[in-house]
Amino acid sequence: MWVAFLMGLSDCLNPVWLATSLLFLFYISVVCHTKSQMASSGFVYIVVMLSVNFFSLIGVYDPIYQNDQFSQTAKYVELILGLVFILIGILHFIDWRRFYHRKGSESFKWWIPGYWNPPKDGHRGYHSGLVVFLSSVLAWTFSIFAGIWTQNYYLFVLLYKLAENGKMILYGPVYLAYSASLMLPFLLICLIFVFRARWQEIFNRHSGVFKAFFSILFLSIGLGLSFFILEIIKL
Repeated sequence: MWVAFLMGLSDCLNPVWLATSLLFLFYISVVCHTKSQMASSGFVYIVVMLSVNFFSLIGVYDPIYQNDQFSQTAKYVELILGLVFILIGILHFIDWRRFYHRKGSESFKWWIPGYWNPPKDGHRGYHSGLVVFLSSVLAWTFSIFAGIWTQNYYLFVLLYKLAENGKMILYGPVYLAYSASLMLPFLLICLIFVFRARWQEIFNRHSGVFKAFFSILFLSIGLGLSFFILEIIKL
């Protein structure tokens, strides 16, 4: 069980999966405006991603992944996404430099979307049903595109070993342990946003540190994703 959990942790740290986590952060910060929307959207998002991952594991989406046109399109979409993340990281770095010299968050020009933005007068948010529906659609789309990275490889090996030793009864618990760790970044993002008041207070006290962190985060994932996709394209 612990082996499966550690496998999921290693797989959730690949550039494509981390980029998917950042896309989820963007979505929930821009669209969700209440705790219930954040919690329900996060729940639906995680459930849909788990289902797509499971059906990919048993081969349901093989016709999509075996389509050369889709594979090529997915690679270039991921490459563009990596370049966008690099740009966002640079913008956060410029903001951090501006904050460092002026000593005030009022100098920020590039706010983290939605979550730490100044409130918009008269904006009442989106209908909860629409928010949850979009969450499911985006989760399916992001999961399909993330499938160009074969994050289930080690899980296949583990399941094969279990079958070889006649322990197929452990398939369910092993898959649940693997999936729990694979979904950990999305769960953490949900918890941060649901308990946003506490995080808002922390951000206000350490906004410069958060700016530097997001700059490094977006730059590192953007660079990692771009180099990863470029290596695949070369192959």
